[in-house]
Amino acid sequence: MAAILSDRQSAAFRLTDRLWHLRGVDALLMAVDRGGVAIGSVLARLLGFPLEFLAETEDWFGERTEEEAELVAPSSARKGQTLIVVDDGMATETRLAAALRIARARQPTLLVLALPAALPATTARLRTMADAVIYLQSPTHSQAVEECYEKLPPVTDAEVAEAMRAANA
Repeated sequence: MAAILSDRQSAAFRLTDRLWHLRGVDALLMAVDRGGVAIGSVLARLLGFPLEFLAETEDWFGERTEEEAELVAPSSARKGQTLIVVDDGMATETRLAAALRIARARQPTLLVLALPAALPATTARLRTMADAVIYLQSPTHSQAVEECYEKLPPVTDAEVAEAMRAANA
């Protein structure tokens, strides 16, 4: 299967178009992991929303690095706010489900899951947890989100720190 997205940055620009209707509402972007920060930082700058690193999902899968721990602040989400959970793809359903449960507990007016690439079976299951699931592509023959990107290099701690600073400057 040919890749449908060139890289995280171009995917984030395309995802911005799908979220543009939310511009101007009281919203908070919540990045699920490092790839989510890379997507979320672009969305934050273009849509004007603050970005939070939803680090609680890391507790399900291991400890955060020291650099990541410095980026984690108490949640700024408020009851009644629109929360947009972002990631670079739907590779780990368990982590995204945990992120949606955490976000839902903050009592948003609207809870949106936004992804560049989403696997069909997982999308159907997570639709029950979010008010809206927005994605660019749902490849029917792909088993790994990485196959949807031409380039999907690992995101380093330094890149996460820079993206968070740029998004919230």
